Amino acid sequence: MLKMIFILHTVLTLLFVTSTTPSLHGANLEAEPKVKQCIGLYEKQTGETCSCIDGYIRNYQEDLCVKEAYITIVTPENELLINNVPNSFSINGSLSNNCNKVTVAYYNYNKLEDQYTLEKFNEGNTSFQYNIKESLKNISNGKNKYLVTAYCDGPQTVTDSIVISYYPAVTDLAIEKNFGFSDEDYSLEAEKDTPKQPQPIILKNKTTQCDKNYSGGCVPIASDVDCAGGSGNGPAYVRGPVYVIGYDVYGLDRDNDGIGCE
Repeated sequence: MLKMIFILHTVLTLLFVTSTTPSLHGANLEAEPKVKQCIGLYEKQTGETCSCIDGYIRNYQEDLCVKEAYITIVTPENELLINNVPNSFSINGSLSNNCNKVTVAYYNYNKLEDQYTLEKFNEGNTSFQYNIKESLKNISNGKNKYLVTAYCDGPQTVTDSIVISYYPAVTDLAIEKNFGFSDEDYSLEAEKDTPKQPQPIILKNKTTQCDKNYSGGCVPIASDVDCAGGSGNGPAYVRGPVYVIGYDVYGLDRDNDGIGCE
């Protein structure tokens, strides 16, 4: 009898202890949400999270803040028109000091012709130079585009680009007039042995205003301009060929080869 009483007491005791012990999965043991402490370099507290200070961005692979990269082409100016390549001609620019490689992709009429890694650029440099020469085969007749790309900490990839139009047959006078007409009459002369170049054009109207997106002929500034002798209805017309050195505002270059009203 005593043995039965002892067993019953033991069972009741175990049941009581089990019922009063918190479950490992119970709410009482749930951890309180912790606010991340912003102790990393270049971090700041934003509410319950951490963010990077101005000028820095998050590298999620390593969960740290890195300096935001940039690259800028300084010289020459974009949409430059030239008729000869100077002996010392180059693309120069600046970039942040956290980059380790710079490449230049060269396009002629949107066709990739070459991709070059600047060998003299070292990690941490804040400037770059890319030389342009006909002997290097990185400039050709027509519209040349250079896409400069820097590879920086983060990892980050930043780019800048420039377009240089090269027309050896266009005279210095034509280039000068393209960026600001004067009141004097002038003519454009083309080399006879160069294909698809404009024939001599004489501008008679001293007050003519010409669109700077074109060269080789005066494309007037109007609500619409069509090629003379074509099916367009104007109201203004231009006798071609003309070169597109900027944006083809009037759609004169139908085959996108850089020459309009051929």
